[in-house]
Amino acid sequence: MPVQGSPAVTVLAQLVSSNPAQFTKRELFRMLRRADFPAIGDLDPALALLEEHGWIRQQPPPPRTGRGGRPPSPRYETHPRIARGA
Repeated sequence: MPVQGSPAVTVLAQLVSSNPAQFTKRELFRMLRRADFPAIGDLDPALALLEEHGWIRQQPPPPRTGRGGRPPSPRYETHPRIARGA
């Protein structure tokens, strides 16, 4: 279980309050305070821990069409209990 005050708890609290069925890493980053997560890569340990505990599940990336451009942000599905307030 994540420790109180940990980055994973911060992310889980944001997901419970915003209640998305799915989200991208980029969308989540935009919802969080820069003081907690200065760079998008700072989310990786929290997302990995939440995925390990079954709160979120990364979706397979969509097939890329064309060339160039930024790769799509990883998409996650949330556990149904998040909708009920964890």
